[in-house]
Amino acid sequence: YQRRVRASSLSSSPLTGYFAKAKEVFPYVARLVGSTPCAFEGSMDDFLNKYNNEALTKRAKNKIRKCPHCSKPVAFTLPTCNGCGTDISQVPISYSNNIFIGFIYGIQKGPFPFTVSIRKQTPEFLVFDDLLSLCPCHINVVPTTQYLPDWRYLLRNPIEGLNIVNALFENSWEVVQSQFLANKGWRTKIIKGGEQIEDEQLRGHIASGFNYPPSQYQLHLQYMLFPLIPFHYNQYLNGLHFTKSRFFPYEYVVQLLKLNIPYDVQETTPVEDIIAFYDKHNVSYDNMWQQCYARYGESHRLLSNWKKEDFEGFVVGNKYFNFVSSDTTTTTDTTATTTTSTVTATTTTTTTTTTTTTTTATITATEGEGVKTGGDGVVVAVEDGGQEVKLLSERDKLVLQNYGRPYDGGKPTGSYYKFAKKVENDDVKVW
Repeated sequence: YQRRVRASSLSSSPLTGYFAKAKEVFPYVARLVGSTPCAFEGSMDDFLNKYNNEALTKRAKNKIRKCPHCSKPVAFTLPTCNGCGTDISQVPISYSNNIFIGFIYGIQKGPFPFTVSIRKQTPEFLVFDDLLSLCPCHINVVPTTQYLPDWRYLLRNPIEGLNIVNALFENSWEVVQSQFLANKGWRTKIIKGGEQIEDEQLRGHIASGFNYPPSQYQLHLQYMLFPLIPFHYNQYLNGLHFTKSRFFPYEYVVQLLKLNIPYDVQETTPVEDIIAFYDKHNVSYDNMWQQCYARYGESHRLLSNWKKEDFEGFVVGNKYFNFVSSDTTTTTDTTATTTTSTVTATTTTTTTTTTTTTTTATITATEGEGVKTGGDGVVVAVEDGGQEVKLLSERDKLVLQNYGRPYDGGKPTGSYYKFAKKVENDDVKVW
């Protein structure tokens, strides 16, 4: 479905394309069986009013910009929604419910029920699918007996912080290995060569890390096994995921903690000061971020198993085109760029040219790495102006994600945390 290429001289910047409208041919991995009732009946506001605790109220709110298109709470420093790509630079800062605090205390609801797609739960940790998945295998894990607004606070106590971070990683890997990789149908459909690759090799194709500022102010590790969903690989190519100076790879945070040099983090401590401080101790954020970012793209391209026949069309230049031919061409990792009159598609080693009119694009594929021809090697696509491109990505997420599986009436399902904490018991340590 794609890599980046440069448009012709008619366009000053490269545009990328991706497969869209996934067919219902993808297996899923069911969440934990069973359902636990909520520990607190009522809303987040009801919960906070009951305890009337200023510190608790502060922990229960996030400083965000709310995307006007997809409603995602986005870190207030980001100019673009990292869920759907909408420009949010002019959206005012607001405050949202800290849903992860809702999970930890078993609160029934906010504007919607606070149920979650649970993968693993213990008295100390909660592992769950990410509602806004970048990959079919995208989970989060939170410590439920520790409150830290974000990863910076780990630096106050590096030894204890390192133990927490390693536990977050290992709990996540156990879920990936025992649930996702153990599902043969999912593994072979989603991961190219998945049946031949050993689990430990796939462990080297994990993207994990922390965001600052986060969209939910409770320490959580983002944990993804590649490949990315087609739309989100397009976002990655355009620099909209794993954003520099906001995404802090697991590998970087571990190296800081291993130094065992505490940093007196306060709420207002600039993350740039932390980066500069540890740069002087020979742990370079820039170098580690660049290495990780490059590895993520390589992992995706190695493991991506998306095929043309599993999608109804593709998006390029913010336009959707339906596939209409029935040839046997199989296309993976194909890139599309567009100008006002020409669409060019390339694979890793093969270039193909497409001539368009206002309604039709013809893609000619030749034999090469990432592409195989079938029949006469010609695929015809027709532009469908009735499709809103941003809605297509939301639809594909529902088809490709594992959040809330199995669905009930086409909607995700979930449960409440079995080991919900109680304010009266002082169950949560605040850093």
